[in-house]
Amino acid sequence: MKPRAGTEIRFSELPTQMFPAGATPAEITRHSMDLSYALETVLSKQFPSSPQDVIGELQFAFVCFSLGNVYEAFEHWKQLLNLLCRSEAAMVKHHTLYINLISILYHQLACSIAVDPTLRKKAEKFQAHVTKKFPWDFASEPEDCAPVMVELPEGIETG
Repeated sequence: MKPRAGTEIRFSELPTQMFPAGATPAEITRHSMDLSYALETVLSKQFPSSPQDVIGELQFAFVCFSLGNVYEAFEHWKQLLNLLCRSEAAMVKHHTLYINLISILYHQLACSIAVDPTLRKKAEKFQAHVTKKFPWDFASEPEDCAPVMVELPEGIETG
């Protein structure tokens, strides 16, 4: 099923570059770990009068995916949630937004499609087996996913 031209969902544009132009390598690393700069950019451009409206867009994307089976809505929901959850400094500035986010996520996760209890038990047993056999810690991040400080040679510009 393809949407007619002009009827597609127009979500807010999320930034692909999470740091300001001309940022130093240290600033790039900082802004890549804490996405508050990118979130502030979205809030000021897309929701200047009411930053709380970003929660409405998160809810809209969730409804479009869960009821309408619109995969692009799921991708937007994930990207927006990633942006919100990785913006530590913004949590202080927009504490009301984050209080509402927790409530929204609680209800959204309660609405998720239920996994068959037998399948869940099998998966949990398999995870326990793999953890025992290959001392894996499913809660920790792999080393190659950890943040890396990038040092550029002198004379190379990042903007």
